[in-house]
Amino acid sequence: MVFSMQCKVNKFVFFCESTVHTDNVVKTLEIAFKEVTVFKNEDLLHYCLPVFGYTHERQASVGRKENDLRFKEHFGVEPPTVAAVLTDLKKEYPDSFRPKEALMTFNWLKCYGTERTVAGPWRVGCLMYLRNTVKRVTKDIGSLKKYKIIFGNFEDGDIYPYVVDGVHCMSDEFRLNPGGVWFDHKSNGAGVKYEFAMATRRPAIVWMRGPFPAWYHDITIFRGGKADEKEDTWDKNSLYFATKALGNGEKGIGDDGYKGEPDTILTWKEGQSKELREFAARGKNREETLHSRFKSWNILEMRFRHGHGTHERMELHGDVMSAIAVITQYDFENGHPPFEIR
Repeated sequence: MVFSMQCKVNKFVFFCESTVHTDNVVKTLEIAFKEVTVFKNEDLLHYCLPVFGYTHERQASVGRKENDLRFKEHFGVEPPTVAAVLTDLKKEYPDSFRPKEALMTFNWLKCYGTERTVAGPWRVGCLMYLRNTVKRVTKDIGSLKKYKIIFGNFEDGDIYPYVVDGVHCMSDEFRLNPGGVWFDHKSNGAGVKYEFAMATRRPAIVWMRGPFPAWYHDITIFRGGKADEKEDTWDKNSLYFATKALGNGEKGIGDDGYKGEPDTILTWKEGQSKELREFAARGKNREETLHSRFKSWNILEMRFRHGHGTHERMELHGDVMSAIAVITQYDFENGHPPFEIR
């Protein structure tokens, strides 16, 4: 009986101490980063890992690589990438930027926990505040694509300057607008689709378009319309028209889903040289690594559950994908580029 009571007392003391500790580390993080304009890798490890129980003593007991991995498991990418994004967010949104809110959003995108599981370690009491904050910061991160995801600036004489492919993402059912257009054959459920292109000669995402219903064909998205429709009715914002506007006969590289526009996109066919086929194959494999990076974020790997109607869900998912594409480009620029295909 005495032992049982002592255990309860010990548990209560531990609960109180751990609660105070968590409150302290979050408050310390807010104070430490309040006036920072250029974020540093070491500071992110020092102040962020304790939020998830990795005290300074635990950090000191392992090497830097392990601490970077711990950080990545909670924030999606390693400290140099997060530091670069935070620094640019601070410049872009000086009045609304809050380091804690940005870091909390990275954590939400990576782990895609429910509101209460996110609110716990970050000491957030109001779930409405949490909900609105992660949506706003996600949109802010995605807005940086106007600086980071730019079509063009290819090398002179580069006939095949990019590789294109579709990216499928799972979603909850669109109950207010049901239909076969949402069916994703890859996940055997509802989903949405994006079009992404990467430059072949440099580590850069150069194109993003979407979301579209998952049923849409790759070549239809590329054209901006269907084959049986007149070209002048196709969407002029499509990659087809952007490619033609390059003006020197350039072509993208795509898989068999892009057959049908041989003047603007290269797909496999008999008679191609071994060198060209190997170059195209490496480019398509490289594009797949981009998809893998996207799906390392739980919010894209799991079924997307946000948005009350079709329009809101598509808008929110587009914001999420834009944010993660931007973060991935920052990751390319901060020590983790895709392999070269030259």
